[in-house]
Amino acid sequence: MEPRSYAEMNPPGPGVMPLLMPGARNLMDYVALSVGESVLVLAEHAVHPELVGAISAAAAFRGGDVSILHVDPWKPGGMGAVDPSPIVVAAWKAADIVISCAWWAEVHTGPLFFTELRGLGARLAALHHTATYGAFTTGARFPPEIFYEIKQRVLDRVVGSSEIRVTTSFGTDIGFAQMRFDTDNGPLNQSGSWSPFPYGGLNWYPDETSGRAVIEECTVTGVPSEPLTLHFESNRVVDLSGGIEVRDLELFSPGGYYMRHAFIGLNPKVRVKGAPQFEREKHAGAFYFGIDSLDAADRVGPGRSHCDCQFDRPTITVDGELLVDRGRLLTLDHPSVKAAAAKHGDPDFLLSDSPVLW
Repeated sequence: MEPRSYAEMNPPGPGVMPLLMPGARNLMDYVALSVGESVLVLAEHAVHPELVGAISAAAAFRGGDVSILHVDPWKPGGMGAVDPSPIVVAAWKAADIVISCAWWAEVHTGPLFFTELRGLGARLAALHHTATYGAFTTGARFPPEIFYEIKQRVLDRVVGSSEIRVTTSFGTDIGFAQMRFDTDNGPLNQSGSWSPFPYGGLNWYPDETSGRAVIEECTVTGVPSEPLTLHFESNRVVDLSGGIEVRDLELFSPGGYYMRHAFIGLNPKVRVKGAPQFEREKHAGAFYFGIDSLDAADRVGPGRSHCDCQFDRPTITVDGELLVDRGRLLTLDHPSVKAAAAKHGDPDFLLSDSPVLW
């Protein structure tokens, strides 16, 4: 995308810190940090030190007791026999809050998978592909109160619905039914809770999925070299078709896949152009789903071979009524959302689809 500032073009340096602090401040609000709480900042070695510094400074300013742990990248999909190190798990258990600047989402590893986090106690803000200058100078700056209002209005639309259908110009046409939604909204103030940052979207677990998904990008293959199609029946992938990437997916999970979860992005200031997959998925109106190995198809324990599949500009209907029109989340036009945005500035700019318009 077009750069918001020279931070997008120049080598990193301490002069960028003022641009990062608004997003870091919002992050502290998001994790509901209180004076005296212990904060573990978990970062891959390649995360820019200025960004780690901004997060740590914001936590220290709020009275947190900050520790920083740098780690090697982890394998995707929860397949690494020793991912993560017991040192990471022990540090996590000792923290009140974990801010993770790591790819392959610590939630893709066995001991730290989605279903295991509540037992560890710490509240987690997961910065998947978003521990970057680009993410912190765009989506991270979006006022959290507006995000919470957007999410509540979308929850009002989808909870109790019978079907969510997603189509795209590339040929995706997939329907979800018998759904359980994550209805949490607001700051992370419960022990063992977690959520992506910048503020992400709405997640659900379908028991019935049918249709075809033409993958635009996924964690196993990246952007496919030619159309890659997954065919679903009864919540399972029953056929794969496409080019060489079919073999990659078959190797990643030889036993096949089932639909674990799906997600609509809700943050209009998260980037799409030029951004990595796990940043784009949070953009208002974007969509992705995660498939898991059939070898662990119960959702009550750690997943295996977890693969997230991205769709940038879908059309989404809820019981036949439009929710997203070719990538535009129509909830952004709701009167209560516009009223919430008006408290922070011009709502037309704040709710626009472009991260450079504020």
